[in-house]
Amino acid sequence: MAGFVYKKKVGEKMTSQKLSRMFASKMQKWPLAQQKILVAVSTGVDSMVLLHLLQNLPEEQRPLINVAYVNHELRAASQQETQYLQAYCQMYQIPLFIKNWPRHTHPITGIEAAARTFRYTFFAEIMQQEKINYLMTAHHGNDQVENFLMKLIRGGAIQQLCGIELERDFQEQGCLIRPLLDFQKETLRQYAQQHHIRYFDDETNFTDDYFRNRIRNQLIPQMTKENDQVVEHILNYQNQLNDLLLIAQESGEQLVQNLKQNDDSYQLREFQNLSSAQQKLVLRIIFERADLYLKTTQMKQCLQLLNNLQKPQGSIDLTQNIQLQKTYTKFKIMKKQTQSRLKMSQSLILGEWQTLDEQNQVGLFETDKITLLENDDVYYLEKSPVDWQIRHRQAGDRLMMKSGSQKIKKILIDQKIPQMERENIWLLTNQQQQVYWVLGIKKSDLSQPLVNAKMHYIIIYRKIG
Repeated sequence: MAGFVYKKKVGEKMTSQKLSRMFASKMQKWPLAQQKILVAVSTGVDSMVLLHLLQNLPEEQRPLINVAYVNHELRAASQQETQYLQAYCQMYQIPLFIKNWPRHTHPITGIEAAARTFRYTFFAEIMQQEKINYLMTAHHGNDQVENFLMKLIRGGAIQQLCGIELERDFQEQGCLIRPLLDFQKETLRQYAQQHHIRYFDDETNFTDDYFRNRIRNQLIPQMTKENDQVVEHILNYQNQLNDLLLIAQESGEQLVQNLKQNDDSYQLREFQNLSSAQQKLVLRIIFERADLYLKTTQMKQCLQLLNNLQKPQGSIDLTQNIQLQKTYTKFKIMKKQTQSRLKMSQSLILGEWQTLDEQNQVGLFETDKITLLENDDVYYLEKSPVDWQIRHRQAGDRLMMKSGSQKIKKILIDQKIPQMERENIWLLTNQQQQVYWVLGIKKSDLSQPLVNAKMHYIIIYRKIG
């Protein structure tokens, strides 16, 4: 969270001493004294002020500063800016890392996003190379407001309105810190003027070619005419929103924990008993844990399926490879199963195993030449072991019983076997395609235990995963 936002009175000018004290107080949050940090510098007023503030921290707080700079080759002044930063870092004996982004590699569209990716990839490379754990950027309060308005206009999840985080993980072991988020750009400009800090304005910021620039140059000034404290108000609303969403997140995490079962599925009945708002929160958290960010229409479809009491099972594709699956008393996020089937009808060969999938196998053996395991399921034979086959179920299949037969479909329904699993069920049949065993579920009562010497053969269904 951004936390405290400095509110200046109309016409008030913050002194450089006050800004320095507030910055030093903010920096106490991170124990960085004599720790190596990487500061992203563009030579704009924001990053040059950040660099100056860091250099002038009390000695007991001061980190070991390294500077990273990217020449985007977008402006004629880029070379002049590079030379200035080189001279500055040489004067203050600050290690400087520079990388050019060749103009011929720039994309035709999406240049802002591409530039950001290029910069942060470079920062990560330097941090790994120099064993630096902390990255600092000069994002400030006006950046927060611009982000807020851009996302508000574009639409999306309310969490996006929380804006830029003060601190977040970066790469595997690093930390990205934005210590200027509590300060507005005008305050930073005043500080630069008071300390005679040289900086370069990016002239592309003053054009209206980009959405962010139109927010900055047109919308915010117009809003400021209505209320000159609009920036402070938006930042304070963001802080309040952060607090509320943090409370909601903690509550949602507990609800998810209460619903979760050992097989990574979630209890359906308990989910249905939640309020509509709680259900939406729980689903969002579950999806985020799976790195899924759904559209509003997808979320509605998931809620409709899970709350449909007339449809005990079903599934919804969330991505090309991931789906939400509802099965009677639970639901789960899972990968779509790719079926790897044997031939439609494949004979069991005496003394050999047939692999059904990664977790199961079946084999036909003489009873005195195989050792059974504790969890083996078996079917005993009293007649010749020829012509026994294994296959998936077909329409109209029935399980042979002493008193007649039972529909395989009804057996699966009665035992609440999920629809997806039904497609992977294996059946043991004779040459006439009569079913004697639904593997792992139910076998014909024509199978008898080993009670006499006539039972020479055995079919074993074994789990291997």
